Amino acid sequence: MNIIIEGSRGKSGTVKMITEALERRNKSVMGKITGSEALVFYQGKKNYIKRKNNRFLLDKENKDILKKYKAEFKVIE
Repeated sequence: MNIIIEGSRGKSGTVKMITEALERRNKSVMGKITGSEALVFYQGKKNYIKRKNNRFLLDKENKDILKKYKAEFKVIE
């Protein structure tokens, strides 16, 4: 199940909160935060996303991340 968080403020905190809540319930979950320090929460770890020259296409990045991580729940902003 993909959960997409949208809005102008509070997206990263919401992704982190939902990801942590699902992990506490022993669910398989991946959470992705975008921005200048993009990262993925997966299996209790933070995995920073390396971008070349700060140029990226968010749609492509999200598509690649959704394919890469195997989880029952995927929470992205």
